[in-house]
Amino acid sequence: MKKIITTIIMTVVVLSANAQKLEKAKTDKFNGISTVNTSWTNISMMKPCYANVRMSKALNNGRETLFLDVKCATDNADHIDEKMAITMIDSEGEKHMLFPASRYYSSVGGGARGITASKALGFTAIYIGDMSFLSKTITDMRIETSERYYDFQLSPKESKALNKHYELITGFKF
Repeated sequence: MKKIITTIIMTVVVLSANAQKLEKAKTDKFNGISTVNTSWTNISMMKPCYANVRMSKALNNGRETLFLDVKCATDNADHIDEKMAITMIDSEGEKHMLFPASRYYSSVGGGARGITASKALGFTAIYIGDMSFLSKTITDMRIETSERYYDFQLSPKESKALNKHYELITGFKF
């Protein structure tokens, strides 16, 4: 009986840890900008880049903007400038590109999520653009940096996680 209860508890913990959800919306009291984020989701736990993504939405002067936040722990001292895209391919073979909102540089712990990879080089980058394609099945992703491309094949589970992030963030009303 104890084994069954322990198994059920562990299953609930594991499933809830991987579930996409919205964090509490916040409004900056100085500039009045409201933001909301989804939780982080693993896209790749394989070298050379341990990647995690989440989506964010900001409301500034009545205008909503979507962001794709990417954390990547690597072995390289990468940088990303405004011309280096993240490219995704959907199940129909269409390519979709998002571009960084700014310039980003690797740092120790820069791609970490909590303590995981906190001593490794990595970066966090924020991408902008039309994200309506995230309602489709995404099969492949490429992150372009100064040092190399990081290519990922997304499993159906990872693609559904991206779909869920998009659904959650677009469904949220400030």
